[in-house]
Amino acid sequence: MLNRTIKTRIIENFLIIWLTFDDDGFDRESIVQLRQIVNSIKIFSNWQQCLQTIRELTNEQIYLIVSNFDDRNLFSQLDSNKQINSIYLHSSQPIAHPTNEKIQGTYSTIEQICSKLKSKIVQDENNLMPMSFFSSTNLNELDPMFIYAHFMREILMNFNGNQRDFLEFSRVQYAANRYQLELIDEFKRTYSKSSAMFWFKRSSFLTNMMNRALRAQDTELILQLSFFIRDLDEEITSKQKTSIQPLIVYHCQCMFNEDFEKLTRNQNGFLAFENFLRVTTNKIDSIHAGNHQTAVLFQIHIHSSIYQLSETEFVLSLHTLFHIDQIEPLDEHFCQIHLSLINENNQQLTQLTEHIRMNMRSETNMKRLAKLMLVLGRFEKAREIYSIVIETTDETDRKQLAHLHHQIGLTYEETDDLANALIHFQKSLESYLSYLPINDRQLSPTYSTIGLVLKKQGQFDSSLEYLQHALDIDLLSPNLEQSDIAIRYNNIGGVFDAQGKRHEALECYQHALKLEQQTLPAHHPLLGATHNNIGLVYHALKDYSLALKHFQMTLEIEQESVQSKHPSLIMIYANIAGVYEDIKNYDQAIVYAQKAVEIVETTFGEQHSQTRMLKDYFERLKQKLRN
Repeated sequence: MLNRTIKTRIIENFLIIWLTFDDDGFDRESIVQLRQIVNSIKIFSNWQQCLQTIRELTNEQIYLIVSNFDDRNLFSQLDSNKQINSIYLHSSQPIAHPTNEKIQGTYSTIEQICSKLKSKIVQDENNLMPMSFFSSTNLNELDPMFIYAHFMREILMNFNGNQRDFLEFSRVQYAANRYQLELIDEFKRTYSKSSAMFWFKRSSFLTNMMNRALRAQDTELILQLSFFIRDLDEEITSKQKTSIQPLIVYHCQCMFNEDFEKLTRNQNGFLAFENFLRVTTNKIDSIHAGNHQTAVLFQIHIHSSIYQLSETEFVLSLHTLFHIDQIEPLDEHFCQIHLSLINENNQQLTQLTEHIRMNMRSETNMKRLAKLMLVLGRFEKAREIYSIVIETTDETDRKQLAHLHHQIGLTYEETDDLANALIHFQKSLESYLSYLPINDRQLSPTYSTIGLVLKKQGQFDSSLEYLQHALDIDLLSPNLEQSDIAIRYNNIGGVFDAQGKRHEALECYQHALKLEQQTLPAHHPLLGATHNNIGLVYHALKDYSLALKHFQMTLEIEQESVQSKHPSLIMIYANIAGVYEDIKNYDQAIVYAQKAVEIVETTFGEQHSQTRMLKDYFERLKQKLRN
């Protein structure tokens, strides 16, 4: 990786937040003791600031220490927060508190709290074992976590991670943790590929970071750890032994109820553990589940090779896939799930793997992964990956940088962060202009994209400049598809429409329609969209007969390509109902409004805002008919 500034950040699954109103309540040695267990510690003396920080955290489990504070209102606000794992009251005197199973008790010393945390964090880390589940091998229905893990495993096997960079990164993250710094020094002196399993079994900065990286799908952290993950995977794979008899092993953890419900919906489907999994032949009879949790005992049937740690303990490799054979409730909060290991030669698995590769061929691994995250709607994850690729891209590769900034811009646009989208689209344009002339055909899509973002921001004059420039380039380009030019006219018409310049908008839309009719099939979706745009303009101009004509043509085109209850029909029916309402034909308005209501209820449910809005409109139409 290229040299860059290393920023400190949270790099473990757990965080200690210490709320204290007594400056004598903690000292440096207390912090040292706590950091042997959890590296990141935040200290507050204002409980409202403390609560705000807790609410902002999303990926961390919090151990909350409260010193010399007994406001019952605080505890009631913390009870439903999923990020808070447990609460430790620190006081020389008993503290009155409401009944709350997260509160572990009152402790007079930090040493006592540390002792409790040391025993608790082992099971808590185990409870955070990441999983993905799915029942269909259709790419669009796969768990995004599974797809990410699948691609990342392939990337790791070919990524040249640098141990020296990793050690430098680790020292920055653990700079205030002398215990872990000593382990980092030991790792530097003694680590080799053959010692990967030794370090995996040992509780240290290494496994703490790996658990966080794989659970949060933290791309930067995974790549920092890539050499170790690859070494460990290779050791497990190369030293697996085939059991003479089928083997039954167990893994037990507590799952949040919503995750458990998702798992149960995939019975007879597939499950993958997205970390290295330690299992045992010793069956666990029970485990305590907290509020909003279910304890799950996984009974795993092994019919192939497995890595053996000891007489009773084994390790399964990263991203191992299982079939969910049976889900067996044992009591209200304890369930046994029967899994069977899927062999790598399994036909379904082979087809699935090939299907994913085929959908993302011709890209580098990292760009394939980012592109797939975009398709799946994981925009922040796609942005994270593209940002890492940018940092490792040579600054002289202007074409690659232009493409990457464009993709990052898309991730911001999809989440309505138009300011940042515009920044990256303009950076993309700057990179292209460093080696292309200002009117090059390749720049037309970029000019158009910037123009559309400016339109969303309400900067209509600037938007028109960019969109018109894109159109001018296209009109001078030989062999360009006329349908592409039609899209440019539609975009410019949309800006005029937003400005209230109906006649200018209509002229653009009609020009687009003429080009589309010359080059596209009669029921192409682009024709439907343009007819709809024209219908909206005529409606605004109160030319109701022409508005109805174009809306009906939109409806005919859509009905040729989608099912009768497809969501794309909702707005078309509503538009037609609106025209009939304006000409006081309430009977017909009600017919089309009812069609819109039926689809929106089926698609979004009765409580959705769009459903309520259309039902209110439907009732107003019925009232007008009665009057």
